[in-house]
Amino acid sequence: MYIDLKDVTEIKKADNYRCSVKVIDLLNRLRSDIKQEPAMKREDGTIVNKAGSAIFLYSDSDFNLEDFQTSKYSQGWDLENFQETKVLFLTHRLSAVRLGFAELLAAFSSSERIIGNKPDFLAKHLLKMGNILYHYSNKCFSVVLELLQKKIMTNADKQSISKALSDIESSIETGTIGDIIDCFDKEKFLKKDDSFEAYVEKYGEIYNKVKILPATQLMSYFSYYNNYSPYSTQHGIKGAEFENVLVVMDNGRWNNYNFKYYFEQTPGKESVIRRTERIFYVCCSRAKNNLIVYYPNPTTSVIEKAKELFGEENVKKM
Repeated sequence: MYIDLKDVTEIKKADNYRCSVKVIDLLNRLRSDIKQEPAMKREDGTIVNKAGSAIFLYSDSDFNLEDFQTSKYSQGWDLENFQETKVLFLTHRLSAVRLGFAELLAAFSSSERIIGNKPDFLAKHLLKMGNILYHYSNKCFSVVLELLQKKIMTNADKQSISKALSDIESSIETGTIGDIIDCFDKEKFLKKDDSFEAYVEKYGEIYNKVKILPATQLMSYFSYYNNYSPYSTQHGIKGAEFENVLVVMDNGRWNNYNFKYYFEQTPGKESVIRRTERIFYVCCSRAKNNLIVYYPNPTTSVIEKAKELFGEENVKKM
């Protein structure tokens, strides 16, 4: 409105300081209404932005991280450096399946209760336990002592705590989440207080599902929630940037987006295509250097469109 009235002037910034040249070229083909160019240039006009890469990778099977890690396409990618490398899925469920806490996610009535910015009481309880065990496993003992809800007086107290946490840690592979909750309560590390009991009374169906699940799911959930894993969602990375980005084109069960419709420009699906284009563009623009878009089981028309967008030489079968 203010622009139309000429009260303010719109200044369109086309300079891209983040992305490599190959990624910027792709972004310009993805959307004709937004044109960008490398921002880092010398006085003589030579481009300083990294050359980078933008590859469309496809296969005849679903995405498997281990297969990708052992392929030539991951060369130079450090998938253990979660600040520099990310694998992006459309939904939390798709990430949870890969990390092994899909049942824990499904136990809650909505993903917001466990993954959102304000997890519910039980999810917070699980995250607190995970935090203590994570720091204990990484030998950050001073942090552990700060986190524990227990008065520590002597070295004997510290040794007792260390023994108890070691026993709990050893039980994760064979125990349940309920076992871990009970152990934390018994050791007075994190008590099942009145608030805990009130939650169980109100949301018993959720708690009964959660407590029987393998304890390994608790730690997988903790790692995902705190970005200690290579996975994130395509909605969760707006504003973030990574050296290497792998975008997995899997719709999951979400009907608001459809990558097949987008690549094939399916008639009658214009609103879905527009939403998909926006989220896909955002994902690709997060890559500072190298971008791979992975498409499982594509149709021939999807591959042809990929060649148009990425260039035939950048469309590869794994």
